[in-house]
Amino acid sequence: MTEALAQRVARLHNIASAQERLGVGRSKVFALIRSGELRSVQIGARRLIPEQAIVDFINNLDVCDRDIDTDGIDTDSDDTGGDA
Repeated sequence: MTEALAQRVARLHNIASAQERLGVGRSKVFALIRSGELRSVQIGARRLIPEQAIVDFINNLDVCDRDIDTDGIDTDSDDTGGDA
């Protein structure tokens, strides 16, 4: 199998693998699943997270960051209320 083909093959991550990909703990992965922020599937007794669900979650974080950065709020200013 070529590398390009391997990258297109769908992958289901177990909880530990999703933790590693996202850099969060086990309880956070389950919290994200419960909240609907991270899609998952259940196969038998196993809860698995599709690779695309992880990619979508990460992309959504980027969109949220851009929305915050462009909403007109200047988070870098020193607003002490005095005249400078």
